[in-house]
Amino acid sequence: MLTIKKHLHLKYMFFIFILLIPKHTYALKKLIKETPTTSETHITSQNFKYIIDKQHIIFSENVRATYDEFKLKSEKLTIHLYDKQKNTNNTIKSVVAEKNVFIEKKPNKAKCSKATYIEKDKLIILEGNPAILYNGPNILTGKKILYFTEENKSEVVGSNKQRVKVKLSKDIK
Repeated sequence: MLTIKKHLHLKYMFFIFILLIPKHTYALKKLIKETPTTSETHITSQNFKYIIDKQHIIFSENVRATYDEFKLKSEKLTIHLYDKQKNTNNTIKSVVAEKNVFIEKKPNKAKCSKATYIEKDKLIILEGNPAILYNGPNILTGKKILYFTEENKSEVVGSNKQRVKVKLSKDIK
């Protein structure tokens, strides 16, 4: 098992997790501030590759990532880092999970072919196969689901072949 603290700090792994928190951005910011710094992100996979000149960290085959109650499964997870020589406060540009992506923080789940978090835009993109977001009994489906974390706003994109679908349950808790 690989434990990566420096490159996979909680606030950068939230691309995976933010879409699963049905509260406002305020709650997310509060959660980040209240999260102990001793928590660790654990990632396991069959293969690991660090491409230094491109600043990419790649986990492949049977990837599992966990942070407390958050879980991610995919076949590939790529972390794109900023060049260390550039003056930037962020170390991570983006994180991309690909192939059979499944994300969970009970009772919420998401399934898609590709999930991307873009740090500078604070944007999560779920796409493909179709992208499905489960919030308890409620289901949102589309070709692409965009979640703007700073604005706590979602946008679902459909197509002629794959229209947007929403299922809302009367049993909202």
